[in-house]
Amino acid sequence: MGIYMVDLIELKKFINDFFRVESDITIDNDLEIPLPQWGFEIEDKILIIKHEELEKIYNSLSQMQHFNLELVNGIQYETAVELDRLPTRIIENLKSYDLENKIEYKVELCSIEYCIYLFMIMIKEGYNGKSSRRNLWYRKPFIENDENNNFDWKIMLPQLVHVFSIKITSNEINNIETFRLRKDAYFFEYIYDRERVISDYASVEEIFLIRQGRRILKRSNKEIIPLREYNLDVINYYKLAFSSTDPYIKYISFYHIMEYYFDEVFKQKVVSNIIDKITHPDFSYKEDDKVYELVAFIKRKVRDNGEDGQGNERASLVYVLKEYIDISELMDRIDKISLDGYQYYQEHTVSFCDGSKIGWNDGKGVYSCLANRIYNTRNALIHS
Repeated sequence: MGIYMVDLIELKKFINDFFRVESDITIDNDLEIPLPQWGFEIEDKILIIKHEELEKIYNSLSQMQHFNLELVNGIQYETAVELDRLPTRIIENLKSYDLENKIEYKVELCSIEYCIYLFMIMIKEGYNGKSSRRNLWYRKPFIENDENNNFDWKIMLPQLVHVFSIKITSNEINNIETFRLRKDAYFFEYIYDRERVISDYASVEEIFLIRQGRRILKRSNKEIIPLREYNLDVINYYKLAFSSTDPYIKYISFYHIMEYYFDEVFKQKVVSNIIDKITHPDFSYKEDDKVYELVAFIKRKVRDNGEDGQGNERASLVYVLKEYIDISELMDRIDKISLDGYQYYQEHTVSFCDGSKIGWNDGKGVYSCLANRIYNTRNALIHS
């Protein structure tokens, strides 16, 4: 979809109002944006938005594709992102390159093209530049750091607007759907690695109105290169779990992730059981009793499966845990969170729901104990 184009003079007036400027606007004049003066060593700092350069960016945007807040410039995809728990004065700047698939990922301040694109969206949606003004005073550190760039407006404007974006660049991707899949995969691995949320915005209004509180960050220097694709519903539950400070929401969100796989794993288990029965040496389709036993088994499993298609929920949870959880790895992870934490689960029940103690050395029985503790806790929270 081509970009909705506003008049260039309309765009310049919006930028003028957005940055608290009271000058007259003509089609071919430069815009001069006075920067905060107090506390600077040099007075009368002015950011000059040159008409010819703005016009060039304006014209280039007409050749790009857009989908709501997503902007596609040939081989590069860009969309604004919200970074959970990032202090206002901090700049996130992440870059990773997938050598195998030849895809570059960046999370950083948005490009100058994307800044102008956001202004155009705001104009299209009827926003007034003056009512959307930003306070430039708290951008003072970025203004000071930019003296070496001679206050190049194309560098400074993204710093002043202070909107982050994810940029995905690839010569191999030629459609928006694939870019979105790579973006969602990156989001999941970012959340998994840093235990804080990265997400895209639903509207331009959210970008300029939402403010995040500050909480403790998990530091990580790991380069994020998603090598898998993930289910979007599961990613959304994962986002909800890490974005919330409410233990109830966190627990239920993580439970929903496991629950998502109940149906798939339950069916795999039933099919495996049927295959075991019909390939057993004792089974013969010529013996009526054996065939009837198989039919009875299938009927019982169908009955267990229930109307919702997810089988016995507690049994399905056991199957999911067996499929995806390695007990020794789980114990190691618990130990990293809390020294001898796994011993706590071995010695204590969940007092408000009779959640089982965990016998870590109980072979297959450990999965039933885990399922009982998880499921009983879930039920107690849901029905409390």
